[in-house]
Amino acid sequence: MKTIYFLILVLFIAISCKKHTKVDELVSAKNGFFIVNEGNFTWGNSSLSFYSYTDDKFYQDAFYAVNSAPLGDVAYSITLYNNKGYIVVNNSGLIYVIGLNDFKYSGKITGLNSPRQIQIINDTLAYVSDLYDTRLARVNLRTNTIIDYIFIGHSCEKMLYQNNKLFVITWSYGNMIYALNPYTGLKIDAATIGKQPNSMVLDKNENIWVMCDGGYNGSPFGWENATLWCLHSSDLTEVKHFTFSDIQMSPIKLCTNSLKDTLYFINNNVYKMNINDNSLPQIPFIMSNQKNFYGMAVNSLRNEVIITDAKNYVANGDVLIYDINGNFKKSFTAGVNPGWIEVMN
Repeated sequence: MKTIYFLILVLFIAISCKKHTKVDELVSAKNGFFIVNEGNFTWGNSSLSFYSYTDDKFYQDAFYAVNSAPLGDVAYSITLYNNKGYIVVNNSGLIYVIGLNDFKYSGKITGLNSPRQIQIINDTLAYVSDLYDTRLARVNLRTNTIIDYIFIGHSCEKMLYQNNKLFVITWSYGNMIYALNPYTGLKIDAATIGKQPNSMVLDKNENIWVMCDGGYNGSPFGWENATLWCLHSSDLTEVKHFTFSDIQMSPIKLCTNSLKDTLYFINNNVYKMNINDNSLPQIPFIMSNQKNFYGMAVNSLRNEVIITDAKNYVANGDVLIYDINGNFKKSFTAGVNPGWIEVMN
């Protein structure tokens, strides 16, 4: 019996030392990318993963490893700014702040309803979009408190900040994009686009591209073919737009390379197109091969395309890394529903 207890003690010490070593390795990593694993609604099983280019290792639950605490219920996005990471935890109604030098918890922003993304304007001011609130929350980053709210009239999703304008798209049951003065909160411009805009990027000409999935069958807001829009950032007038041929298509995760001359998006498979193209791409850039592509980012400095596979939305998903030509390189096991990808170089 004493021998069994001794073996258990040795095993416990070994596991503890291994975990401690892993944390030491993690906080020494200075470049890589984050994966926000959403988890399942009300299950409280979201997590934050990190891949380190420094030591070529993938840390599946980085937040817990460092802070010995769970991340919360439905983590949705992370924004990096001034050596800090702001992790938006949707159903928990808060944003955790971590240091990028050590990944340790350093504060939180609370009092939010169903936050989706934080867009940082400067050292003191940020905006938070919300799925169930018709307002944007304005936040003081020095005190991590809500200053006030800006009424939009609709729930909002993704945001972009460019040339002293805050661009916001409405998602659930929406079809609008707004340009706001970030310092006053006043609307400058607005434009009607396709139903359910889900992602947007800026190209090298400072035009805004917005992917709209068209809604879904049975939606009270209606259902239409998905569309891809290009708009002038100066006044939100249309440059051009494209309509997907099949109403069943639901493209997501629009992103761009560092030169901002090539677009990438997921439509079951991954497609790419030049910003000067006059038609949507027909041939996939990367075939899903029955994988459930869910999140994507392009790391041009490493010549890589990073894609997540959500599998069946319950089991742990995968992170897949391809080279810039679409050739598979490696994969790692992440958390449940790996979605948002944020590169730190």
